[in-house]
Amino acid sequence: MDVDPATGIGEALLEAFKLIWEMYDEALENIPGEHWRAGEIDYLIPARQVYHAVETADFYSGTSPDDFPWGQRFDGGCFDSPPEELPTREQAREYHDEVRMKVTDWIRGLDAPGILAREEVLQLKEFVGNGAEIPVIVGAEASPSCGVTVVGRWKEGVPVSTRKFPQDVDFVPGRGVYMEELEKLLNEKGIEPAWIGVPGKSTKKVFPEMFRETLKKIREL
Repeated sequence: MDVDPATGIGEALLEAFKLIWEMYDEALENIPGEHWRAGEIDYLIPARQVYHAVETADFYSGTSPDDFPWGQRFDGGCFDSPPEELPTREQAREYHDEVRMKVTDWIRGLDAPGILAREEVLQLKEFVGNGAEIPVIVGAEASPSCGVTVVGRWKEGVPVSTRKFPQDVDFVPGRGVYMEELEKLLNEKGIEPAWIGVPGKSTKKVFPEMFRETLKKIREL
């Protein structure tokens, strides 16, 4: 489900990432060597701040945040290490360039549903970690994004200006693109809720039994 990063959300993310990364490029290029690992405020030492920013980008673009090896790259955390053990400018630049490529590839491989689902799963995982249960995910049947058992797609060849629902829609079994991505990510985290799709008014006309079936599933929870 990759999308062209030159459009929509991919373009916006890549542009924002580029602007932020250019700021760190300037820091690596222009901060005098004698100030790289020094400063009146320990927290604001340039090497510490750059290390923190790059490692955080590395973390968020990874496939398994739970297993991320914080501090392993330079045998010490960005805020735990004394100044003399922080990465040199050359080491920081090497790490910076590696993560730039990694994040760029990561953004190119995301679509809008994937981005939204990832954030949703991180939040749900935090809820579960605090003792909450996720018994059910509720979607909107026939939605191309949020359908649970049925997805609606406009029939090919019908002009946009004359499209009408439901006569110009093909209904096919399956999950919408967002629900599909959400289910995959939840399964990876061991979160397995029930899935219920609620039909809208127009959808109930096409599938008259769907609403009753939905109510039955809710009662069985």
